[in-house]
Amino acid sequence: MSYSSTLLSFHLFTDDSNIFNSNKSLSTLKATINNELLKCLLVALYKQFVHEISATINNKPIKQEKQLKNLGVMIDNHLNWKSHISYICNEIKRSIGIISKARHYIKLKTLTSLYYSLIYQNLIYGIVIWGYAYKSVLTLYYSCR
Repeated sequence: MSYSSTLLSFHLFTDDSNIFNSNKSLSTLKATINNELLKCLLVALYKQFVHEISATINNKPIKQEKQLKNLGVMIDNHLNWKSHISYICNEIKRSIGIISKARHYIKLKTLTSLYYSLIYQNLIYGIVIWGYAYKSVLTLYYSCR
């Protein structure tokens, strides 16, 4: 499907597409969403600015998401990175389980390769973005519950 807009910025990737728009005015954003989108993630730095957008396009409701996964990074509507850190913790827990079960059957060199491919890559991917989360958020999830 081909689509163009003078109001939106399109970022196309191999298997993913993202559409961006920003404005200080919530009503302007709402109008843009009403005219252009079917689904959105409204990002606001303060909770009191996050409003439900209850609008429709062609009688179809626009669904406002609380979080979206974008190129492997979970982005939530407050940019506090709790969703992403929780996601990473779950991935690491799953990977530790795999390595723990495999440790009796494979050599240390292979275990090290598994660590780098299953755990380390989760820790470093996107850290430039999410690594600046508040210390309280990082500490909260430090133990990976």
